[in-house]
Order: sequence, then structure tokens, then C-alpha cells
Amino acid sequence: MKEKAFLNVDDQIAKLKSMNIRIHNAKKTKERLSENSYYNIINGYRTPFLFNKQKDKYLHGTAFTEIYALYHFDRQLRQLLLSFLLEVENSFKSKIIYEFLQTKNSVGEYIHNSDGYLKVDNFDVDQNINSRKNGSILNMIANMQKTISKNFYKSDAISHYLTKYGYVPLWVVATRMTFGDVCTFYECCKSNNRQAVSKVYLMSDSDLLTNMRLLSYARNHCAHGNRVYCMKKRNDLPIPNKVHYPVQYSLIINNQGKHNLLNVYISLKYFLSKKRYQELLTKTKGFFITLSKRLHTINIQDIYNITGLPYNLTGMNR
Repeated sequence: MKEKAFLNVDDQIAKLKSMNIRIHNAKKTKERLSENSYYNIINGYRTPFLFNKQKDKYLHGTAFTEIYALYHFDRQLRQLLLSFLLEVENSFKSKIIYEFLQTKNSVGEYIHNSDGYLKVDNFDVDQNINSRKNGSILNMIANMQKTISKNFYKSDAISHYLTKYGYVPLWVVATRMTFGDVCTFYECCKSNNRQAVSKVYLMSDSDLLTNMRLLSYARNHCAHGNRVYCMKKRNDLPIPNKVHYPVQYSLIINNQGKHNLLNVYISLKYFLSKKRYQELLTKTKGFFITLSKRLHTINIQDIYNITGLPYNLTGMNR
């Protein structure tokens, strides 16, 4: 395979013109390419503007400003979603850790008075010693110990507790746990702990875990700067209680088998207040409206279709 040659900004603009991409303002285009890179903008967001993906053939009239507008839209959407996903992550983490610390161990001592989160018996151990569940618990505990060791010199709280008391409380270690770590911790907890948390959200513990795994994926997706509007995750959401979540019920039924951004918005509805969820929807709608004014070659409905989000976004908060 022939190695691709380096192109300076002027060469990049010449290449765009050779592909019949319109350049309305050369100076502004240079600034955009210099600040964000050709690869991030063009390679990342050209797909909706192509009529022949194999040969990079663009729709007639495609302008650089349109591709950049989609890039900017996605960046705004990613930043917005990340803020809400972090909110859900922190809330979920607080709930499961609080619930875990309220329980007592086999000798009647509260777990919060020790390093009980590092003891296998305090989790949902299977009678079959070789079961996958027991392996998950052991791996989770090992990772917790690694987290403590790795952060001994990085966290004053961890070094203080370990030096003075000989153990680190779970609520301190939790500050270093990722969303994925919290999901694994929840999965390993005893059923009464899991169900006490899932009851808050009017769903089963298995449904809660499925939703949280999806949101954990979305959080990492956003944090690493990946494209959001066309995000795919092979994770079908469970069907919720039709009485408690009528809108989510119908959306999931209609979206079954489609692993798109809509699933993330559906899932977020369970964990945000009505006011916060409305804020998410309103801001997202605003991004779509701004983008629609900058598109000429394609229709804004094309982008809605890729995300899976309904045109009547605010209706998702009924």
C-alpha cells in the first residue's frame, strides 16, 4: 500500500477542491484545518455528504463549511453529554457505595468500619468455587488493591489512611474508581444491596446494570473524543415498566435492534431529574437547530436519522 504523503494546509485545501468540495472562505478554512486537523474534520465527518463511499464521491454542492458544522455540532453534543453522564456516574457511585457500607459482615460488624470491600464473603459469592461470578469478585478486589497501591503517592487521603489506620475506607478508594469499576462493583454486590439501589429507579437490578453499562460506554466514548452523533453500541435496552416509563417504553419498542445514540438518551431519562433531562433535550435541540441553518447539501433530518433521535425531542420528557 502506497504511503500517504504529508500535506500542508494549502495542499489540503487544494485536495478538497479537487474533490469538488466548495471553499467559500480560504482564510477561514485554513484556520479551521490548522486548529482541528484535516483528519478530524474531513475523515471524521464526511460520510453523510458522500454518495459513493468507496470512491469518496461527494454530493454536488458540498461545502467545507457544512462538514465543519457537523464536526462542531458533534463536539458540542459530546461535551454536553459528558457533563450529564458524569452526573449520573457520581450519583450511581454514591448510591451503591452508601448501600454497601450500611450492611454488616458475617460477624455482625458494619463494613464501613473496616476494609470489608476487600473481603470476598461480603459479596455475592457463588457456592460453586470455580464459577465465573466468583472470578469476577476476585478480579474486582484485586483491582481495588491495585488502585490503592497505584495511588499511594498520588492521593494524600489514601496514603494518610493506609499509614495511620492500616486500611483505606471504601469512600476514599471510590474517588479513584472509573464508571466501569463502579458497574463491576455493583454487579458483584449481594442481591439485597443491588436491589435496594435499583428500587430507587423502579427497575430490576439486572436492568439497572444493563443501563449503567451502556452509559459507562458512552461516558468513555465522550471522554476520549470519539464521534457521538453516529455512536454505535451493541447493547439493547431492557423493556421498562410501561406504567412508570410510558415514553421510554414506546421509544425502546420502536428502536429495538438499532444500536444508536437514542439508546443513550433513553437510558439517561431514568437517572436525571425531570428538570435536568429537559435541559439536556433543550440544549440538544438547540444544537440541531444551529446545524440545520448551516446545511445545504443534506437535510437536518439525515442527521436525526443517524442519531436515532426523534425530531420532537422535547416529547421524550413527558
